[in-house]
Amino acid sequence: MVSQLASLGSILCREGKLRQGLDTLHLALSMAEEQDFLPITTNIYAALQAAYQDQNDYANALLYQERLQLAQSYLLNKEKINRISELEVKFETAQKEKALIEQERENLKKSRQLAQNQRTITFLLSGLILFGLLGILWVQRQQNLRLEADREMEKLQQEKEWEQLRSFFRGQEEERKRIANDLHDSLGGMLYALRLKLPTEAPGTSLVQQAIEENRRIIHDLLPPSLTHAGLIEALDEWCGTFEANWNIPIYFDEEISSDHHSLTLELAAYRIAQELTHNAAKHAEPTEIRLSLFEHESELILKVTDNGKGFDMSEVKIDAFKTLNSRTHLVNGRYVIQSEPTKGTSVEVFLPKDRQHTTPAKA
Repeated sequence: MVSQLASLGSILCREGKLRQGLDTLHLALSMAEEQDFLPITTNIYAALQAAYQDQNDYANALLYQERLQLAQSYLLNKEKINRISELEVKFETAQKEKALIEQERENLKKSRQLAQNQRTITFLLSGLILFGLLGILWVQRQQNLRLEADREMEKLQQEKEWEQLRSFFRGQEEERKRIANDLHDSLGGMLYALRLKLPTEAPGTSLVQQAIEENRRIIHDLLPPSLTHAGLIEALDEWCGTFEANWNIPIYFDEEISSDHHSLTLELAAYRIAQELTHNAAKHAEPTEIRLSLFEHESELILKVTDNGKGFDMSEVKIDAFKTLNSRTHLVNGRYVIQSEPTKGTSVEVFLPKDRQHTTPAKA
């Protein structure tokens, strides 16, 4: 097989198919060296030297020329050594022929004992290997069980943390609602009654009116009535007006959605995220304008806030810089993408999966 491959490689090289011929010769060389066919190896060296020389690859041609010379020298020396060895063997055979006959019986006995020892050693090694493999499998099994337990504990811990976070935000919204109702029912009522009792031109009338307006603003910030009565679009539109009045920064709101009927949880999350992002832009980005967009794509509601402020280097942002955004987005199984560069502003896109359960009432 090796000899045939070598012959095929030589023929291919002579026919000009040098690349195919070289590959075949190298395969034959690998097999010849593996099987220790030194004469065939020598012939392949010669064929490779000629093929590389035809390719003008003199470096490889020289390499295989040197290997050819070493192999030929080795064969010559080996032949001489074999002849000397044969003479020595014949001489020793003649001198020890009688002794070898006597030792044959002893050697046979030793061979049997050696075979028995080898069988014993093989049995012991097999047992040790089997025991080692079983030990490794047991250790790996224990490690896998420990990893599974750790993953399960981590999962339970994450679920617990997210449930605590949900409870926190839920309690926060309920507390805001309670405070807003208390302000409306108690303080609002008292201020309105006081306003009715005071003459129009009486001292303090304007101050009472300011207090009424401030009370309304606080109630709106805590829980905008438009969110529960008119829907997300109306609430965001009102928020933009309030934001402009408070920050004196132009904010442009545009929307392109086919339906404004989503779950109250989703709309409240979108509203709070919009508040968070616009507040952050106003406080940190020093923008001259902000754009708030609301649109949808298949099963997602997309909220986008863009500013033309000073921006920032994303690689320098701390891990907890967007903790609130991350928490509110995760609680509704959403995601977000932030793009920003120094002096080029910031863009935040929030993707919230739609949920039509517990939808808000339709607009009147």
